[in-house]
Amino acid sequence: MKKVIVVICLLFSFATMIGCGDNNRVDGGNKMIEFDVNSLDDKEYLIKVYGFTEEELENIDLELFAKVGRFREEARSSEDLHRVLDNFRDKLTNEDYPEEMILLTAGGSNKINQGTKVVKIGFYLNSGTYVQKTVFDVATGKYYVNDNVGHEFTDDLADITDQYEVYKWKSNTTGKKSETTGNYEWKLVFKGEDGTNYVYTGNSPDGSHFPDTYEDLAAKLIEISKS
Repeated sequence: MKKVIVVICLLFSFATMIGCGDNNRVDGGNKMIEFDVNSLDDKEYLIKVYGFTEEELENIDLELFAKVGRFREEARSSEDLHRVLDNFRDKLTNEDYPEEMILLTAGGSNKINQGTKVVKIGFYLNSGTYVQKTVFDVATGKYYVNDNVGHEFTDDLADITDQYEVYKWKSNTTGKKSETTGNYEWKLVFKGEDGTNYVYTGNSPDGSHFPDTYEDLAAKLIEISKS
């Protein structure tokens, strides 16, 4: 098997980059490492490539984490993958992990084009007092809230990104800092007919600075999920 040389530059924010460098250990600083990725099991891969610790991975179903986090299939930042583990830790130690919720772990910054038909929508919302993960399967007309139990809906959501002009949004929108400790976090994942995931995220400490049509779109999805 041809040796693949991977060089990771771990920044203080734990963001990872691939480059070339010396044969050093990852220790959380701006160090270079060199190793054969094909020789690493999932645990070693997470520790050496993404900077996880043994303690963070204790009791975690690594096979399931690999499926959810897709860290061998996609280029993901360490910060993003740590966030996935934090948000889904309780599920990653449970064999009954809801398959439908996996869509919400998608990473990347693909921006959707006008006219794209949507087959699935993932919506994560944490408003401080209200937290919910919802996935809408447009093809089957079913939605799922935090689990694999399907609920029927009749709304046609295939053109929702055109209806709310999501193609005009930035991939990430951040509000102004606030003196309060509250925060509003959200994530939307739109899966196109070709399987591409289009991911949009945001957080708003002061409850402002959303994409122009976000609040209307969010209200629509929340209304459906409560029907």
